[in-house]
Amino acid sequence: MKKKSIIVLGAGQQQIPAISRAHYLGFHVISPDLNPEAPGLDMVEYPLPNISTHDPEIVIGKLIELKRKNLAVSGIVAVGVEASHTVARVAEKFGLVAIPCEIAERTRNKIKRLKCWKKAGVPCPEFGIAQNIEDAKSIAGKIGYPVVFKPVDLAGAQGVVIIKNEKHVDEWFEYTFSKKKSEILIEEYIEGTEHSSESLVDNGTIYTTGFTDRNYDTKFLYPPHLLENGDTTPTLLNKKTYERTLEAVNAAIKALEINVGPAKGDIIINEFGEPKMLEMATRVSGDYFAAYTAPLNNGTDLISAVIQQAAGDNVNINYLTWKYNRGVALRYFWPKLGKIVEINGFEEARTLPGVKFVSWEPYWENQKIGIGTVITKPTSHGERVGSVLTSAVTREEAVEMANYVVKKVKIITNA
Repeated sequence: MKKKSIIVLGAGQQQIPAISRAHYLGFHVISPDLNPEAPGLDMVEYPLPNISTHDPEIVIGKLIELKRKNLAVSGIVAVGVEASHTVARVAEKFGLVAIPCEIAERTRNKIKRLKCWKKAGVPCPEFGIAQNIEDAKSIAGKIGYPVVFKPVDLAGAQGVVIIKNEKHVDEWFEYTFSKKKSEILIEEYIEGTEHSSESLVDNGTIYTTGFTDRNYDTKFLYPPHLLENGDTTPTLLNKKTYERTLEAVNAAIKALEINVGPAKGDIIINEFGEPKMLEMATRVSGDYFAAYTAPLNNGTDLISAVIQQAAGDNVNINYLTWKYNRGVALRYFWPKLGKIVEINGFEEARTLPGVKFVSWEPYWENQKIGIGTVITKPTSHGERVGSVLTSAVTREEAVEMANYVVKKVKIITNA
């Protein structure tokens, strides 16, 4: 009897939790990754180095080769990688469980997504589409400054900048436009608290397995880029606002016609307590949310549920059921820019109660960060230097320990 295999797109640090869960559930794992040194490639039964997760046709070609060797491919998942189009196309080709290609494109393309929400009456920011700098100035003026420039189909705040006036349009239009070279999204800037949700759609039911308050105390640390500094649970939202926010999340999922699989949302709540949908991706989140934060917060395990569903198995409802509501805090290290001359405090911090990990972020770990590494200005979430995740009975205890570790760990530069 052939052992079932699951495709986990990518084999980096963000995908290792999915690889390990797939093994625990009894699957062999197939993982393509453009980086031949991705750490997860050594963990999987069928590594596919030098293969981009964003090129579905090449992935399909490699899978056809494996199937000729009598390998059973049971499902495909995207965790921490913006590759829902690859999931959809591979699933279409091999008859696997996933959203159709049309819906994958609708959720991956920020403009198509916002148009869908506007048509369905889902609360979201005002927006416009610019194909040149003159369009950008006209649209920004109509919306009213400040506005946010976004590439159409990138994740992790890549290419995202806040634009405060027409001079900034001149300075930063090409930066965002160069990421796509066809059009950019110009979005209303909304002041408020930001939040993330993590859901699974299964048999017509939406299960939200994670909800966090995003921490943006570093939002304007390196302008005009907007940088998050981790997140925290449980939420500080009152019951009424929280319920209204979940209603907006559900409405956003239904409007996009996501009928199966993961749905990862980002929401902002304005000064009037009104939720506005910012993002909705049909993949499992990265940055530790699904892999660590939600399980520690409430005992759910979205990644295992997504793997089961993708393989055509019945989802264990226990994976989707909240069991408690503990405190969890994720924070990042933001050393001064310049050459690193000293690093200390990591090992001591790792021994503290409630500290789940203290680590370098993948972008820098891949560069073998250490003494002599030059820390450059971050422009997106993926360029943060290091992180700490803590867990405790209460939110306040988790935050206190995370803040302590951020101060304890010293990454000293020659700045």
